[in-house]
Amino acid sequence: MNGLFSAGGMTGALLMGWLCDAKGRQQALAVSSIVAIVGGALQAGAVAIAMLLVARFITGIGVAMLVTLVPIFQSEIAPPASQGFLVGQHGFILVVGYALAGWTGFSSYFARTILFQWRFPLALSLHLASSTSHGSFMDP
Repeated sequence: MNGLFSAGGMTGALLMGWLCDAKGRQQALAVSSIVAIVGGALQAGAVAIAMLLVARFITGIGVAMLVTLVPIFQSEIAPPASQGFLVGQHGFILVVGYALAGWTGFSSYFARTILFQWRFPLALSLHLASSTSHGSFMDP
């Protein structure tokens, strides 16, 4: 399951350069957010193992597209005096996200229903991806 997420990530990272050149950074940000939303929705609503595996691959594509695009986009729109700091915050926020994901999984373990234990952490990613999707249309 994690391997498919990584394979999707490799695919998404390789596609991002082409997508940025073809559609521009702003549209690429919107597309990658939508891919992450579709993957997250399929994960949270999975009714079979095969559906979950395909959803993990799709989510990997979307997440890798976002992870590769955001620092590039940040460096282009940030003021020169704070470019290094703002782009460096990307790595810090990734670590914070990993920590929050771990604590969310840990706290969901204690839920009374087994479906909530795995669906809630997967569905939580939809909030972040949809925020990015809506915000991409307001970027310069």
